[in-house]
Amino acid sequence: MKKNDSKKAAIFARSATDNGTITIENQVTECQKLATDQSYAVTGDNVFQTISSGLKLRDNDEFQKLLNLITSHAIDALIIYHHDRLSADPAEHIAFISVCQKNGVQIIPVHGEPIADPLVEHIMAIGKKQQVLRHRAATKAGIAAAKKRKEQSK
Repeated sequence: MKKNDSKKAAIFARSATDNGTITIENQVTECQKLATDQSYAVTGDNVFQTISSGLKLRDNDEFQKLLNLITSHAIDALIIYHHDRLSADPAEHIAFISVCQKNGVQIIPVHGEPIADPLVEHIMAIGKKQQVLRHRAATKAGIAAAKKRKEQSK
């Protein structure tokens, strides 16, 4: 725990789109409730929100700010809605968990089990990446089919 004995946390909320079923606002609300229930202090500067793919999270400004906070030892915990809100890239996912562990930051999900075994996390991240890639391919195929139908109807 930090010098003043108060537990400090950050919240990270991510969605791939701004109209998903799990909105960023709902993620933040649930994370804030968990923080309060577990007596963590979360300041407004420590709430990171982004609409971006989980495949290249390392390029995201909010994620980089969070990493800087973690490596500066400014927080004791990171509260997330679910593990899948972190990187969907398996190597990036494990690297992030390692950075948190190295810097004494506990990752606490609102939904799902706490992170325990890096191998399990790696397997879950592989599954998430495949899910994202399938969704991306289906979306592209749907757009192509709609364009084709539109052109055929002219």
